[in-house]
Amino acid sequence: FFYQNFFRIFNYVNTARYGFETSNFILSGLASRGYKSVIDQVLQLGFNTIRIPFSSQMLITPLPVNKSINFNFNPDLRGLSPLQCMDQVVKYCGAVGLRVILDRHSSLADNGWKESLWFIPNDPYYTENQFIQDWQMLAQRYAGTTVIGADLWNDPKPPLSAWGWVGPNTRDWRIAAQTAGNAILAVNSQWLIFVEGLGTNGWPGSDLTYVQSNPVVLSMPSQLVYSVHELSQDAYNQTWFFDPTYPTNLRALWRSRWGYLAENAKSPIFVGCFGTFFVNAVKDEQWLAQLVNYMNGQFTSDGVSDLNAGQMGLSWSIGLQDIGILKYDYKTVDTKTMSYLKSSLGQFLSGPVPSAEPTMLPTPSPSAQPTTASPSTRRPTFTATIHPTNILANGKQFTIYSTRGNQIVDEEGNSVRLTGVNWYGFETDNFLPFGLLAQRYTNILDRIKQLGFNVLRLPFSNQALLPESRPRDIDYGKNYDLVGLNSLQCMDKFIQYSGIIGLRVILDRHSAEAGMFYNETFWHVNSFYTEQRYIDDWVMLAKRYGGTSVIAADLWNEPKKKVTWGYQNRTDWNLAAERVSAAIQQVNSDWLIIVEGIGIEYWWGGNLKGVAKHPLRIPYQNKLVYSVHEYCVELYPQPWFVNASYPGGPFPGNMRGVWESNWGYILRQNIAPIFVGEFGTDFLHEPYDSIWLPMFLKYINGEYTSDGVNDLMPGDFGASWAWWSINPDLQDYGLFTKDWNSVVAKKMDAIRPYLGPPLN
Repeated sequence: FFYQNFFRIFNYVNTARYGFETSNFILSGLASRGYKSVIDQVLQLGFNTIRIPFSSQMLITPLPVNKSINFNFNPDLRGLSPLQCMDQVVKYCGAVGLRVILDRHSSLADNGWKESLWFIPNDPYYTENQFIQDWQMLAQRYAGTTVIGADLWNDPKPPLSAWGWVGPNTRDWRIAAQTAGNAILAVNSQWLIFVEGLGTNGWPGSDLTYVQSNPVVLSMPSQLVYSVHELSQDAYNQTWFFDPTYPTNLRALWRSRWGYLAENAKSPIFVGCFGTFFVNAVKDEQWLAQLVNYMNGQFTSDGVSDLNAGQMGLSWSIGLQDIGILKYDYKTVDTKTMSYLKSSLGQFLSGPVPSAEPTMLPTPSPSAQPTTASPSTRRPTFTATIHPTNILANGKQFTIYSTRGNQIVDEEGNSVRLTGVNWYGFETDNFLPFGLLAQRYTNILDRIKQLGFNVLRLPFSNQALLPESRPRDIDYGKNYDLVGLNSLQCMDKFIQYSGIIGLRVILDRHSAEAGMFYNETFWHVNSFYTEQRYIDDWVMLAKRYGGTSVIAADLWNEPKKKVTWGYQNRTDWNLAAERVSAAIQQVNSDWLIIVEGIGIEYWWGGNLKGVAKHPLRIPYQNKLVYSVHEYCVELYPQPWFVNASYPGGPFPGNMRGVWESNWGYILRQNIAPIFVGEFGTDFLHEPYDSIWLPMFLKYINGEYTSDGVNDLMPGDFGASWAWWSINPDLQDYGLFTKDWNSVVAKKMDAIRPYLGPPLN
């Protein structure tokens, strides 16, 4: 299969068999038939090669394939991981004489359209180096089999991918393709290296105009094949479909973008994807006829092939289904499409059938240790002995925050405002934030950041920190890098990725035992969850997450009615808070220390009247932040909402006085910052909610009186806050909807004007 001096163009005619690149992690169509019968049909129709798309995520997914597959038709795939299933497909293709081209479609499953680079920027797993290592693993795994080549990356697209140059926000795909191609050839010199063009001014992957001045240079030039994709108008209304000279303009278009390489015998071209639904009946038929003729060597419109004797036209690949040769039942042949293709079918690839058995190197796993030449060169995972990274993606150390009066300030003394959300689950017997059945955790964190929040309050229980606490309710296909991890190790991942995207984290010790928040009266619970364990766990976390994206410890969530402040006895929360703060600051003096009030005659955690006479004294006083929680009548009909004779008058005129007396005075008197760790509403008790929320937001933004004037000093911010919560559950005031991506517009619109600026 070598191209001697690029002059002999041969014809690979194949089908694109997709599915491994999706979150099903298996070939499509296997719910209704066996993969062997599909391959047999492909062969019977006259094709000689199959192009198999896959995702990098698929390579490390260890769980057996169990979606969109009927094991009665595919018994030999039962219990196999996606990569092991690919082994079986490659093996059977070799047995019947079909060749295979592997197409790296995307990093993440179902994500090809979103990925503008061959790696994911700032992702610790899908790096450029890992892209190369994955290809080397496959080149070794399938050396000597029926696999003949690597289509390095499907559909390069703008705006981040460039060719032959690098701008402020772009990367050179040509250099990356060279590097990956040469790395593959270093371990498998038999493979062809397929390099697709860019997606500028046309179909993704199809602009090869830059090759004239900046060709890909491989250590073995005879293994290079350039590749493009061409689609009809029913895929997208490209401008050339509306040119008055259509369809005669197509040859000139193809020649200018990529055809010149074949016409001038510079390089073979592989049309890796093409097809049509025939939606625009006449125009689509004209397009397909023109393309097939052009691929057959009719480079001009005179109807005569321009190929020399012994030469064949362009190699190509059409979809098996969708815009392909089979209809939606994955059985019936689309005779209209096939009628156009028959003239272009290549020869059956003769010669001895390669070894049917893949080289069974160890199957990659997310926890394997990196090496240089085996498929176990995998992404590192964090364990109890390896702390998450302590630098942002740009390499700068994390900013350390302190306090000055009622302001939180950065290292240069600039005021900052923490404005975030709560994402709960670590504190429940799920031992993991909810939502990971619907989304990948990094996607949810990305969404939080995209919405403009700069901090995440992460509740947890002491039980979640135990080695035996294992997460539940998780789709490991989406969250592959959490496979095998306990709850604390999953927390490592959340904290690490938050740091990468610039989201800061506040750890909130919500309860001792999982899910027992409502039943726990004190910070210590029983002979196991003692005060000493409570302190020891905080010290462990302070050591573990020192220098990471974690900036604060919310010491205990919502002290309740039996807890006291300033009584000088064992029930005093202020004294316990001083003890645990001293222990934390002995090992980590960078963190902010967040201390909530008590629950006597107010919301749990919201009564800070005791600070006036008994303020906390901790070793690093400039790290102290007081915290409260505030809700409206739908959580509980507090007397200030429903009692018209409540001091200060009826609602809502009494609210500023309620806040002022319980905790607002701390802000007004410049004693310390306030962090409203929880607040929210579902707008179910009107008109209360729609009156209370904007009034509360204005108050914590600095409008301490009803005159409509902001009382803050220039450059200062109001109280920091975190909405409870993103979780889309009733009575949890969820900001997200059930898809864990869309937001409830009324809530987001209310809080958006009060978001603080991004943190350094």
